[in-house]
Amino acid sequence: MELCIFEEGIDIRAGGGNTWTADGKYILFTRKSPKKDNEKWDLYRIPADGGEIEKLGLKMSGAFFNLSVHPDGRHIAFSTSEQSTAEIWEMKNFLPDEKLAQYKTEAGKEPEGITIKQVWTGSEVDNSGSVSLNGEYLSFVDWNTGDLAIRNLKTKENQRVTHEATWDKPQQFADLNKISPYGKQIAYYWYNKNRTELRVINLNDKSHITLFNSLDGEIYPCLWFPNGEKIIVQKSGEKENVKWQLSLINVNTGESQVLKEFENSSLINISLSPDEKYLAFDFSKAGNYGNFDINLLSVDGKNEIPFIKHPANDRLLGWVPGRKEFLFISDRSGTWDIWAIPLDEGKASGPVKRIYTDIGEV
Repeated sequence: MELCIFEEGIDIRAGGGNTWTADGKYILFTRKSPKKDNEKWDLYRIPADGGEIEKLGLKMSGAFFNLSVHPDGRHIAFSTSEQSTAEIWEMKNFLPDEKLAQYKTEAGKEPEGITIKQVWTGSEVDNSGSVSLNGEYLSFVDWNTGDLAIRNLKTKENQRVTHEATWDKPQQFADLNKISPYGKQIAYYWYNKNRTELRVINLNDKSHITLFNSLDGEIYPCLWFPNGEKIIVQKSGEKENVKWQLSLINVNTGESQVLKEFENSSLINISLSPDEKYLAFDFSKAGNYGNFDINLLSVDGKNEIPFIKHPANDRLLGWVPGRKEFLFISDRSGTWDIWAIPLDEGKASGPVKRIYTDIGEV
């Protein structure tokens, strides 16, 4: 912690009268000028790491409050109070010309944030798979053949990893699939001559193992655990009154554990917390199929925590890597937007905030 000391006899307006610049390099603050200058209030800035105070030449007869800088670094908003009159101001290009030019050079860049770019377009685009953690590959189904395939997002090349699919009867084809954390395996649904299989293929030698095989059940891989030894899947219920199950399968032993049962039959979105303690999942509301809420579930399936409960439709995106923050999309504002909420130890630790507007139904 550091203490900044200013000269005596000059009033420094603390609290709502100071703020950081958009780039974090300066602190803006207001203070009252000496009596010889008619006691005007002015705007100043000082480098955050110490240095000379600069006067920015904005004189007001009343004190500044609620000083706020726009992220573009060129606009400020503030309120003033003089006797019984209160005003709110917004000012553009508030720095003097020479300082504005310097500021634009140093900090006038747009702040970094969420960016979206198109990586694939055309009739072959398929959303059945996932992107590898290093961002280089996308798994998908080549629906011309029905085979499982991967796309190199850098070179734009596609490569089939299975070669036994056929649309001739008896049909064989792949469907929903997930790349393992290290990108060496893919777990995938395989329809095999009236049977449903959950397979894992090794991308190095193209060998595969079958973890589930049924004549009357459906099973879809959802996510891998970071160590690559367990997979969360969704599959048809084993009881008459249960239509859908969330289960954990051990890749090495094939053992399966039911974590959650649903009355509705619907694919849901699932995310694993960075500490591997919780699964977040969205689910259709009772009596309102098509609108979803979001809950948390301990990885042993014993504890379920209501999380995002709202009249709108809320769909899960997942945890932000390296941060205790959770993302979801919602139509609560009339468009599909990305919302964020801080989340720590299974509990919300702050308010929900909208961070990207009109992204569409992801």
